Amino acid sequence: MVEFRIIEKDILMSIWLNGNKGNVVVAPGMPQYFDKYHPLVEQLARLGYNLFIPRYPGTWESNGVFNIKNSTKSIEQAIRLVKKGQAKELYANKKITWARNPVFLLGFSYGALPAILQSVKVNRTILICPFIDPAQHINNKKGENIQKTFEFLQRAYPQVYRIDAKRTVADLKKVKLPQTKTNLFLVVAKEDPAILKEEIDAIIGKYSPQIVTKSGGHSIKMDDKTITDLLGGKNSL
Repeated sequence: MVEFRIIEKDILMSIWLNGNKGNVVVAPGMPQYFDKYHPLVEQLARLGYNLFIPRYPGTWESNGVFNIKNSTKSIEQAIRLVKKGQAKELYANKKITWARNPVFLLGFSYGALPAILQSVKVNRTILICPFIDPAQHINNKKGENIQKTFEFLQRAYPQVYRIDAKRTVADLKKVKLPQTKTNLFLVVAKEDPAILKEEIDAIIGKYSPQIVTKSGGHSIKMDDKTITDLLGGKNSL
């Protein structure tokens, strides 16, 4: 499994070209170096999907300022790059190519927010254990407290997540979700302590997505058939 690394408008992106099943752009959660340890990466590669994972501005190897607006832009840039069907990888400084369609967007946890906010057309948007409503996570005793999470990132990952926790939370409070979102799929973990039922119910009420419920917590795992079906396989949901 060969990783190609490219830079697209100051955004570092990792690419794996694994076959012709389709292209998957991943909007990762935080803290998460998604492609280095998450089993979904190897699983998608084995199933024959090309994989594209950008680093949000202000995190890891990407320049810029971290905020939800820039996170969303980085996902849009990744999708536009996929639709070009080519890029220059940094090691050999040579062009790599891939089939441009279809394009699927997978947003995990925090990544679900830029995934739903971005406006570039994709075949499907799949939200996994989605963090969508920041209001549900501020001074809320039930779900994950994002103020504490970002303060932890600022202390524990000072060079990895170059953020101002207070400013980040204030920025998230201003988020307004789009009125409509088509071809939306939602994967819900039954034992997820971080995402509130009220948050899931609000997504369902607003967008009427197709829903897949799996056992497990916030670091949910899915079998091959579920992933293939989510990505438009023969037995598509």
